Amino acid sequence: MTELEEKTTSSEISELKEAVKSQGQKMDAVQERIGKDIKDARERMSKHIDEFEKERKRKMKEIKYIGIEFDPVKVKQGQEEVNSALKSGF
Repeated sequence: MTELEEKTTSSEISELKEAVKSQGQKMDAVQERIGKDIKDARERMSKHIDEFEKERKRKMKEIKYIGIEFDPVKVKQGQEEVNSALKSGF
């Protein structure tokens, strides 16, 4: 191999090293952005699930009639209808 060929080969190797280094840095930057996006999405989903759970726990589950005089048959019937609707997801 001549001296000129060695310099050319050495130059090509240096260029390849720089290209690999540059591409590696770009890949690292992309990977960092993707990781951040995944983390943000995970946090948003977690927050949404927490809010949903809070809302679900706040729903009325059952009512109970307390001592005001009304027609007992109609009160019982109304209580059962409301409780049935609540159990069905209303």
